Amino acid sequence: MPEIELHLHPMLVHFPIALFPSALILYVFGIVLKKENFRQAALYVYILGTLLTPLAVVTGLEEAQEYGLKHPVFYAHRFFAFWVLGLSWVSLPILCFIQRKKNSWFKAVFLALLIFLTGFVMVAGYHGGRLVYEFAIGIESH
Repeated sequence: MPEIELHLHPMLVHFPIALFPSALILYVFGIVLKKENFRQAALYVYILGTLLTPLAVVTGLEEAQEYGLKHPVFYAHRFFAFWVLGLSWVSLPILCFIQRKKNSWFKAVFLALLIFLTGFVMVAGYHGGRLVYEFAIGIESH
């Protein structure tokens, strides 16, 4: 029976890919429909995405080390993944502080963060997809 290798990165990376754009969509719907519960749900989804992003980044770095990746597409993928990680983690306490102070800037700041994070996630995902589909990184040949 062949040995099965467990690759966590492909499983975990889909959380930030799904959660940050979902938070953006919920937040925009909340603004357009004037529904506070949508905006609140967006914040919870954002928090969940922020908490799960380190798992995606760490497992990606481990797999890159395992494969010995030294490729420009990998460096671009890693660059944007670090932006997602850094921006989400740095912004989380700032958002909590602004929200507690009932600051009128919260909506604009949160929307801007969601737009940037969604963009960074999409670009990181694009480069990650290129690694798999163009360069067959992580694809086992049988």
